[in-house]
Amino acid sequence: MKVIASKDLTEPELAILKEAGRILSAHSVRYDSFVEMMSRNCGYNIGEVQLILYMLSKKNILKLIVRAE
Repeated sequence: MKVIASKDLTEPELAILKEAGRILSAHSVRYDSFVEMMSRNCGYNIGEVQLILYMLSKKNILKLIVRAE
């Protein structure tokens, strides 16, 4: 991850990626709770977090799978 991050990721993308790994390695969460946790812990607003998650997904660095219950 460090090699990819140092070349291709912006500082906000790297912060979100690290925090996502920390949160998701502990447990599964609802999407809205996940975005709120990311926002609080990284200091970005909810819209910025969602945009960064989208960009990480488009770069095939982070894969979030959403399912309805």
